[in-house]
Amino acid sequence: MVWPYCFPQGVESQGGEKEGNSDEISVLYHRIGCKVNMSISFALSYALSFASLTASFTHVALHNGRDIWKMWKNSKRHAKEKVEDVHTRLMKRNNKPVPNGAFLRCYF
Repeated sequence: MVWPYCFPQGVESQGGEKEGNSDEISVLYHRIGCKVNMSISFALSYALSFASLTASFTHVALHNGRDIWKMWKNSKRHAKEKVEDVHTRLMKRNNKPVPNGAFLRCYF
């Protein structure tokens, strides 16, 4: 017999007194266990989504791992040297700085 929602039934009598001791109830509860109701399609979709996510990360790591590692090292070096990227250099060269009042006018 599997209890609904995995709660032991009949733990207390109608008078409010506990039937048996807690050790007997615990052993009985763990012996019977809980039945998990999960459809096959849900289990397969869950397993396949986990497998595809793992396969994607593994594929990227195996095929592009060296390039990613080199880019990571270069970005750390550039961050230490405070090298500006292409976009920042072009914006500083071609545009005047925007006054703070312009940003405040946008909000109000």
